Amino acid sequence: MVSAAAPIKVGVLGARGKVGRAICEAVTAAADLELVAEVDQGDDLATFVSTGTQVVVDFTHPDVVMGNLQFLVENGIHAVVGTTGFDDDRLAQVQSWLDANPSVGVLIAPNFAIGAILMMRFAVQA
Repeated sequence: MVSAAAPIKVGVLGARGKVGRAICEAVTAAADLELVAEVDQGDDLATFVSTGTQVVVDFTHPDVVMGNLQFLVENGIHAVVGTTGFDDDRLAQVQSWLDANPSVGVLIAPNFAIGAILMMRFAVQA
């Protein structure tokens, strides 16, 4: 008998925004994901550590995304970033954090729509 894998523990940054709320709903609806943290402006990023978050979806703002990513990478938490504002310098900085933490992965996909995410998810399930 094959046992089901434990769900991936997901946190959302920007959870009170329109897209953030939609991401929270999508994660909650997925059988293989568990929403363990909803964080927004003014909330403590340490929530992700205390809840055992494995992956964070960041839909925040270009002014704060770099600090968010540095915290996540340095704490061993993978990230999927939908926030815009990445230029070559920012990408190089993220790469340097990843070089120092090779077990962590970051996917930067600015301007992706929740519909695209859901379509990819449905394609995997099909």
